[in-house]
Amino acid sequence: MLPASLLALLSVSLSASSTWALPTIESHSPQLTPSDFTPELLNGTWLVEFFSPYCGHCRHFAPTWEQLYERVITNGDDESHDNVRTEGIKMGQVNCISEGDLCNAQGIRGYPTLLLYKDAVKGLEYPGQRTYDDILHFISANAPPLQSPAQPPSSHESANSPTAAADDAITSETTTSTPSLVVQSRSSVDPNPHGSVLALTTNTFTSALSAGPVFVKFFAPWCGHCKKLAPIWSELASNLAHKLSIAEINCDDNPSVCKKQGVNAYPALYYYKEGYKLEYLGKRNLDSLEAFIDKVTAPSVTEVESALALSKASQENDVIFLFIHSDEDKEQLDLIHRVGNTLLLTPPFQILTTTQSQIRSAYLTAEEDYPVLLVFKKSVTSSSAASKPISALAIHPSTSAAQVSTFVEKNRFPLISELTSENFQSIMQARFDPLIVLMITGTEPRNAQEGQKILANAESQYRLRLEQHKLRSKREVLWVHLEASSRWSSWLKGMYGVKGERMIPSVIISDHSKLLYYSTNKDGEPIEVSASAISFAVEEAVDGKLTARNSENFLERLARKLNNASSYIGDAFVAHPFRSSLIVVALFIFLIYAVVKIVSEDIGSGSGYRPDSPIKLTGKARAKRRLD
Repeated sequence: MLPASLLALLSVSLSASSTWALPTIESHSPQLTPSDFTPELLNGTWLVEFFSPYCGHCRHFAPTWEQLYERVITNGDDESHDNVRTEGIKMGQVNCISEGDLCNAQGIRGYPTLLLYKDAVKGLEYPGQRTYDDILHFISANAPPLQSPAQPPSSHESANSPTAAADDAITSETTTSTPSLVVQSRSSVDPNPHGSVLALTTNTFTSALSAGPVFVKFFAPWCGHCKKLAPIWSELASNLAHKLSIAEINCDDNPSVCKKQGVNAYPALYYYKEGYKLEYLGKRNLDSLEAFIDKVTAPSVTEVESALALSKASQENDVIFLFIHSDEDKEQLDLIHRVGNTLLLTPPFQILTTTQSQIRSAYLTAEEDYPVLLVFKKSVTSSSAASKPISALAIHPSTSAAQVSTFVEKNRFPLISELTSENFQSIMQARFDPLIVLMITGTEPRNAQEGQKILANAESQYRLRLEQHKLRSKREVLWVHLEASSRWSSWLKGMYGVKGERMIPSVIISDHSKLLYYSTNKDGEPIEVSASAISFAVEEAVDGKLTARNSENFLERLARKLNNASSYIGDAFVAHPFRSSLIVVALFIFLIYAVVKIVSEDIGSGSGYRPDSPIKLTGKARAKRRLD
């Protein structure tokens, strides 16, 4: 039996352990779970804290969060914040210990993390210091616009409201322009009045993002690429005077901001707008930067008034979303505009709207009298994207912004995408977690074109099979072509084991979020580079009939798990140093006691030598003893 003193110590440690295992942080704000997370966030603007009750920073931040929550729900008077508005903002929390899957799905990597959501669409992570004043101003800057006091709240704005007038101005101004990605800013503040680069600091970063759209360069003074970009960045600011704010922040002087924004290489360029951000990954020359700005500052939704205008737009774009509606569908049209305003996505696509009966009759039957959002995609063999819609979403009064955003997110990629450094993250780390069919070919134009055709035929066969059997794929699938130039060789080798030209062309089905991939069929043979073989392999991968391989080796997987475990234990020690130390000491004492006990029992059982015990002799020893 264990000594009474040790039992008492273990009893105390186990009691502490049980308390440590289920810590709490008292809060009056809603506690969100997977079952109510999306329904709660579907309508309105939410600030959500993702936290761990083991995290010392979270416990330290808890009183500030509670103070902010009380201010938001009461919209109370605060003489020190006369210009701060919190109407329309909701706040909630997610416990990442009890709701780990939800936090993983939201991409949470540290605690506490504050994320802004608009109609369940994830936006900007709060970038500043976790102080009451800073977060309150962040909330105020992202609060939804006020309704006109002359009328009760409605689901769409009054035709006489300033916002609606701005909408009308934007619509009339852009009716004949080429539709693009993001709606124009409605800010009355003159952006970039002097045509110069705005230098940001930790104290001014949040307010700069709240003032309107801004393009920010994160740099370090010792970085050679940053020095090379500096004159181009200044020229960009000069060219965009009175159009867009161009800013920069020194990460050596402001490390907390850069870390919060996920900056791990210099220079890093991010475009921010209304709580959302988009990383620029293109070439760092003036023409490319200006082309990017033209794209993201163009209107998000554009009306087309004729079949000819639709045909022209379809020839210029690989993907088109067409919203067909009537003049009475004002709420649904407002929903499309709101969703388009938040979509800072790549690759580029267009959202078009129309009330033209000629266009409606071309794509809808007489019975389909409800508003609908159609998706058109250009095939490898077609010069136009508007031949036949490949997907559709009916937009009813009950349809939420989150449903529309999810639909656009999943359908925004071309039928066949070309993997580049610019779109790598948006494809390989797509938020809807797709399987990625990767056709790897040589760099010769003939080889690349042949690979694209085979992949396009495989996609067509896969989609046709689903349509014939009236099925929906259990998993979203992206079809991607990659020319295996030297810049991709090490990545292909490390991720998928594709080594050199002898393994090209190859087909890989990648489950990138899990770092798994499929390179063989169910017979263990490499997937054949043919449309039918690829289509069939994708079907089997979706159904879980193929054997996956790991992109990480055993040591890498072990290191990642140990790193996650050490982070978890580290948070626990920070949050509960006394309890954690007590448990470690108790376990150490128990281990020593167990070893001593085992050794003493082993000696006491007679398995070892004892001076007072008779010596057992072997046969030869006994014979020798008799001779002696």
